[in-house]
Amino acid sequence: MSVYRSKQVTVNNLSWTAIAPVGDCHSLKLRNDDTAINLLKRSDSADATSQEVITPGNEVRIEAVGTKGYRLRAGRTLFYVQAASSTITGFQDELT
Repeated sequence: MSVYRSKQVTVNNLSWTAIAPVGDCHSLKLRNDDTAINLLKRSDSADATSQEVITPGNEVRIEAVGTKGYRLRAGRTLFYVQAASSTITGFQDELT
């Protein structure tokens, strides 16, 4: 049976915020719900070469497709995010 979880994530421009599943899951999606501010994403918070930009209204998704058991483990950091300016709110959605 699949379970869907959603949690609000508040991100500022002063520090990198670790994004990790709340529970074991197969899929994690982070959506930038701001209307004007970009969300910066890095696989390594100290490595600017790993940076991507999630523009307002868009999302990033990580999925473990075709595997048995949960591949995205609760509490394990998948990536880091930071607001390009100010503070923004996004939503983290998971599907088990």
